[in-house]
Amino acid sequence: QALKRGRIIFAGVSGLAMGNQACCAKPADEKDIVKIPTQDAFDNQEEEPKDVVKVVTDPTVCTITFLDETGTEIELKFAKKPLGFKYVSGKGPLKVSGILDEGCVKETGLPVKVGWAIKAVNGNILSAEPQKASEEFLEAIKGV
Repeated sequence: QALKRGRIIFAGVSGLAMGNQACCAKPADEKDIVKIPTQDAFDNQEEEPKDVVKVVTDPTVCTITFLDETGTEIELKFAKKPLGFKYVSGKGPLKVSGILDEGCVKETGLPVKVGWAIKAVNGNILSAEPQKASEEFLEAIKGV
């Protein structure tokens, strides 16, 4: 009901979707703005939405979506190479096989764990075929 009126509720606090900011919030850059469709847009859909390709606004930052051992998605941002982990491509998805002593993971404290699957890079889901997934992964992280 709140969504139909163009309002958003966070932790029980209601406010208009535009203009309200916490007193400690920094001003949003254009790249920080996320557009949320209204409930009417969902109600008026005739079919399921097609796959969406996300656009990365900063080509030097790479967002990797991992799946932990429980299947929970974890999105982490990597701003430089080396990323700081090794991965293997076997019969299933790419999986983290080790954490390196040097690289973004150790230097910035990113909580990457051995055994996590690599699901997507910059919002683009990797192929189910391991060799193709590895190629897609390497291509996606080139700009970092």
